[in-house]
Amino acid sequence: MGEPFADDVGRDRPGWLRVHERGRPDPLNPHRLPNPLGHESSVLVGPRGRVHPAWLRAARTPQPVARLDVPDPVVGGTRTVWVAGPRDPGQVLIAFDGDTWHQGLDLASALTGTPQGSGTAVVMVSSTSPEARRRVLPDPEAVGSLLADAVLPAVRGVLGVLPGPDGTVVSGQSLRRPGGCRRGRDATRYRHPSHRAVGVVPVQARA
Repeated sequence: MGEPFADDVGRDRPGWLRVHERGRPDPLNPHRLPNPLGHESSVLVGPRGRVHPAWLRAARTPQPVARLDVPDPVVGGTRTVWVAGPRDPGQVLIAFDGDTWHQGLDLASALTGTPQGSGTAVVMVSSTSPEARRRVLPDPEAVGSLLADAVLPAVRGVLGVLPGPDGTVVSGQSLRRPGGCRRGRDATRYRHPSHRAVGVVPVQARA
């Protein structure tokens, strides 16, 4: 189990990471979710909780997913992007932490279980590494550059004509710092006004 944690262990990011690295899923809880550290976390489901039908494996239709390896203008090297959906889609969801959404949760197939799924394309952008994730997601200019200069040009080669702002959603983590994906989609808007409409920024609770 290791030494007990100090009361203020979650005060900074290294301490917060130590907590998560020592955590293990509850063996008596079948509900689990991949986390960005590459492990699994238990999910608390309340007595009135329910699983959305889209996440039930039996309700899914497996979807073909294209893998793109695009040059990364922020951290260098290449970054993997997974793309699924119809040509010339009516709406597109761009999800950061794509490793989790694609490899862990099979988001593309889950969308087939929703009424809007047939007309939606999903673009899942890999985090590459924890270090690259920390460098990119809190920085609006980095997010904007990655989307505008690398991800979206490559995605057009697979999906064709992308929808306008009213049909585009960008989803990612703020990492508890001001800005990040929320301001990154604004940076993208100013450089390429047709690229985004809505930014969704989930926030993780701290222990």
